[in-house]
Amino acid sequence: MIIERAEFLTAEPLEGLILFYNEILRFPIVAGGESGRITFQAGSSQLTFVSAESTEGKPYYHFAFNIPANKLDEAKAWISRHVQLGVEAGEDVSYSASWNSHSVYFADPAGNILELIARHTMDNEVDRPFDAEKDVLNISEIGLPAHDVRTAVDELEALGIPTYKTRDDSFNPIGDDEGLFIIRTVGGRWHFTDKTAESFPIRAQIRGIGELYLYENGQQLVIEQNKIEQSRGECGMDHTVLQVGDQVPNFKLQASNGKEAELADYAGKKLVIYFYPKDMTPGCTAESCDFRDFNGQFAEHNTAVIGISPDDLMSHEQFIEKHELPFLLLSDTEHRVSELFGVWKLRSWEGKEFMGIERSTFLLDEQGKIAKEWRSVNVEGHAAEVLEAVKRL
Repeated sequence: MIIERAEFLTAEPLEGLILFYNEILRFPIVAGGESGRITFQAGSSQLTFVSAESTEGKPYYHFAFNIPANKLDEAKAWISRHVQLGVEAGEDVSYSASWNSHSVYFADPAGNILELIARHTMDNEVDRPFDAEKDVLNISEIGLPAHDVRTAVDELEALGIPTYKTRDDSFNPIGDDEGLFIIRTVGGRWHFTDKTAESFPIRAQIRGIGELYLYENGQQLVIEQNKIEQSRGECGMDHTVLQVGDQVPNFKLQASNGKEAELADYAGKKLVIYFYPKDMTPGCTAESCDFRDFNGQFAEHNTAVIGISPDDLMSHEQFIEKHELPFLLLSDTEHRVSELFGVWKLRSWEGKEFMGIERSTFLLDEQGKIAKEWRSVNVEGHAAEVLEAVKRL
């Protein structure tokens, strides 16, 4: 089970979490600074915290990160310089014979229970010193306290997530070594801590399953599934991503002008949508400036241009101001529109895998259908090529 993204509530000021996750754990900030949320890149997964309403108490969660199977000792030495490790029966390392794993536990400033786990069943050893920026591989466990463990497991198994090892009515992991939900009874004690398992809402993006919203209603765990296919059902499409010829369903995102932009705003016009990885980076700057330079010619052919990336609005505003971009940039921090177009993909850089935008452009006709697409774009000459396609449409 691949956990692409996990979203947790927090009562901790986000500044404290930024200090911990970015400066201590060395997780890059993917998006943040607006609407009370911050997103970090944790290996190939993304970790998001959202400020909780005052009525929601002080949420806390248990989640774990896979590390290389041969790096527990070095990882322990590194993290213990920054935090106090959890202890059980005088030991600060947990060993599970049935899982064939070693792990250490510690807390973040919000009281979340974190775990670094080396699973000896996985072929992920590395022949170099432990490097926090490379060797925190992914989110591999999320605790899901439930009053009715059996029913919760049944419902998650029905989604295609199998029980891990054996079934149990009080503690039942589901998934595999890559990723697990730890379903356990509300009120039970979390391993290597003095904290009991309490239930707070969670969002998790699971590869091949979609986004799950999980919360307790006082009697049992409620699981709401949001598949990409469901969001397109009214269009009658049965393939996994939008393709040339498809009618694009209306979508809404926050825009750099401080307002909400939606596809319907461009009805009757041709529309160029270019997806790019990150503001201010060299390739994205060159691409955006090229579209800027051709913007007048696009307008002459009844065509608007918008850019979409996972950056927040503050980043977009700075990017626009610095490079005098004349069109809107939309903020897809939760990459829902990027997933709709099939451009949110597993990528790699310097040997490390992560989820991100595959640079891509789509040309929509006046009826909102995809007339042409460019995936895995090479920036040089791209904007001119798109303009030529507009002229021929």
